[in-house]
Amino acid sequence: ILSDDGCFIIWHSRGTFAVQNAETGEIGETVSLWDFASSYALSPDNGTLAVGIINEDYENGTVIFFAPDTAEETGRTILGQFSPHELAYSADGSLLLAADTTVLYRIDPESFELLGQLTLVEENSGDLRISRIAVSPDGTSAAVLLSNGELYLIRNQA
Repeated sequence: ILSDDGCFIIWHSRGTFAVQNAETGEIGETVSLWDFASSYALSPDNGTLAVGIINEDYENGTVIFFAPDTAEETGRTILGQFSPHELAYSADGSLLLAADTTVLYRIDPESFELLGQLTLVEENSGDLRISRIAVSPDGTSAAVLLSNGELYLIRNQA
């Protein structure tokens, strides 16, 4: 995929990532993970690659943050039981939203702190799940689409 500004290409295959400068063709170091990655997002400043995965002990979903040029892990946030399948940065990069099938998580991408979570789908809801998330351009709210077509507008609170 292309970065939001179109300056970088994010290459992804299973649990492997590389970020390439679209103008120069230079490719950063390869990020290689132990399992399939379920989601990924490049920060608006192109300085951090966030990757959603189930962690090494297979007990919790995790967002791991990497420097795209060096592939160095810069931090991680442990979430709930499931791997996050959606990640979305705010336009200024100060907030990362992650979603597994039932819960929306708010993460500070600077400190990697979990700021809060909101359960949108109750357990035993059949095939109902969170399908997509998007942060408003000003970062004050998020749109969350469920698999049944319901759309929630959620206010981001500090």
